[in-house]
Amino acid sequence: MTITHATTRAVPFALDGTVRLLDLGAGNGHITLALHHRFKEIDGIDMNAAMLDYAKQSASDRAITHIRWHESAAEDVQATTDSYRLVTIGNEIQ
Repeated sequence: MTITHATTRAVPFALDGTVRLLDLGAGNGHITLALHHRFKEIDGIDMNAAMLDYAKQSASDRAITHIRWHESAAEDVQATTDSYRLVTIGNEIQ
């Protein structure tokens, strides 16, 4: 599934702009930025500082301000199961 398909199939997940996304392995922010309009708050997690810098700059260039970027390993993230409506992992949705 491509990002385009993912954004058109958001209704079953009730991604209505009032919920939260956790993007593990956010990398350059490809998924995070593509889905940003469906979420109130987003946490993008990645171990690679250079990739996060790129993602932060891309978000800034697009005036996207509701994403928090965290340099961390995915397994170190502490989140409750009801904290996020959707969790993405990796660099693509399939």
